Amino acid sequence: MENKRNHLHFLLDGDGYAVGHTDIFSKKIRFPISNSLDQFREYFSELEYQQAKKFILKRLSRRSYPSPELRRLLTDRLVSSHNTEKIIAMCQRLGYLHDENWKTHFIEQQRRKGVGPRLIRNKLRMKGLNITQVSNEQQPLILRLLETRYRLRNLRDIKEKHKVIASLIRRGFDLAIIQECLEKLTNQT
Repeated sequence: MENKRNHLHFLLDGDGYAVGHTDIFSKKIRFPISNSLDQFREYFSELEYQQAKKFILKRLSRRSYPSPELRRLLTDRLVSSHNTEKIIAMCQRLGYLHDENWKTHFIEQQRRKGVGPRLIRNKLRMKGLNITQVSNEQQPLILRLLETRYRLRNLRDIKEKHKVIASLIRRGFDLAIIQECLEKLTNQT
């Protein structure tokens, strides 16, 4: 084995056999003497499975992950696709992975932060999840943001108004609804 920037190269009779990641395999790993290549492959696959499972369970103990993100974590750590699917199936079977619950919680968390539906959909897409219909109830969120975060802004000044609009668009809200809410708020005052 030679260590090269978080990658461990496993050599078998001087030839490259596999590449592993230091997050999965420790640097002081020892292999038993085996009589055949098939026996060694079995042992290596089982060792990779056990180490990757330990890695994932440690990650899941810290926070919840959707299954595509766990799949990406394992792939980035050079775990074989067979063991990756085996680990994800095991986590789902044991109830550690609930993509729909995670998605619902994530959407609610983002809405509490004042993030619009467009940005939420983009974040879900980046995490590799199927995008379901994100609620389009934007008006109450925009009005709340205008009354709290942007309350000190002079919305009658065109420059300030454009800054607020640009900020809300970056948060993932639709321009037409933003303008509607701004009109409603300026008519009230």
